[in-house]
Amino acid sequence: LSNVSLVFDFMDTDLEVIIKDTKIILTQANIKAYAIMTLRGLEYLHLHWILHRDLKPNNLLVNSDGVLKIGDFGLAKTYGSPNRIYTHHVVTRWYRSPELLFGARQYGTGVDMWAVGCILAELMLRVPFIPGDSDLDQLTRIFATLGTPSEAEW
Repeated sequence: LSNVSLVFDFMDTDLEVIIKDTKIILTQANIKAYAIMTLRGLEYLHLHWILHRDLKPNNLLVNSDGVLKIGDFGLAKTYGSPNRIYTHHVVTRWYRSPELLFGARQYGTGVDMWAVGCILAELMLRVPFIPGDSDLDQLTRIFATLGTPSEAEW
C-alpha cells in the first residue's frame, strides 16, 4: 500500500465567503452558532492534544444546513511535551497570536484561541479585525487596539 486517500464531507462554502457576502445577514444567533461549533471542534482537537495552528475563516467550512466544521489540518501538530519546539511561522498573520509574532517556539492552545477571537470579531465586524501588513505592523495594531500588556500580564 503506497497510496493514502482522505475522504471528507462535502461542505458548500466557508466562513470567509459568508463574512464577505453582504447579502447574507448574520444575526446574533448565527454568530453564536458559528462560535459554538468552532469552539466545540477546537475543544475536541485540544482534548486530543492537537493544535490546529491555521484557524482562519476560510478553514471553517459550512454546509447547506449551516453546520460548521474545521478544515485544513496541514499545519496541525500534536502538543503536550514540555520541551517540544515548534516553528513560529504558522497561522495566517491576521489570526496569529502575539507570542507567535514575537517568535515563540514553545506554545500551546492559546495560539488557536487567539485565532478564534479574531475570527469572532471578524464575524461581527464583517471585515478582518486586525489586518496587519507585516509581523511588526500586526503587533503594533494589536497593541494599539487592545493595549500593550504589562510585564506581569505577559
